[in-house]
Amino acid sequence: MRIKLTKTKFRILLFTFAFCLLPSLLFAQTKAVWVRPFIGVDEVVRRDAAKGREFIRRELEQIKRADLNTVYLETFWDGYTIYPSKFAPQRPLVVPYGVAYKDEAGQNVTWDVLKVYLDEGEKLNLKIHAWLHVFHQ
Repeated sequence: MRIKLTKTKFRILLFTFAFCLLPSLLFAQTKAVWVRPFIGVDEVVRRDAAKGREFIRRELEQIKRADLNTVYLETFWDGYTIYPSKFAPQRPLVVPYGVAYKDEAGQNVTWDVLKVYLDEGEKLNLKIHAWLHVFHQ
């Protein structure tokens, strides 16, 4: 028995096939990792923005090589942010023995870590999501 494929049947078949394929195209799988910046990293790297950027670039390249596409970046914990904020103090990036590293003017040495993660993540086509602890004590 031979089935005659009319234009209408062909269109229905094509539509059904496209409809079945659509979810996999629209809803790509999220493969993610959670990152707290600079854990276990030498204070010299954290203090220097250029060295810090290089460290972040290598870290994100490693994540990309692991076939992950999303980073949940911890941006606020223990009452500090990793970026300049009007609402909370920015985390001192160098805290040897519990004392923040200060510059000549007595200010904590810091730079916008979140911006670097966003910039470097965009270059690698990684999604960067801000993660924070709301009720952390």
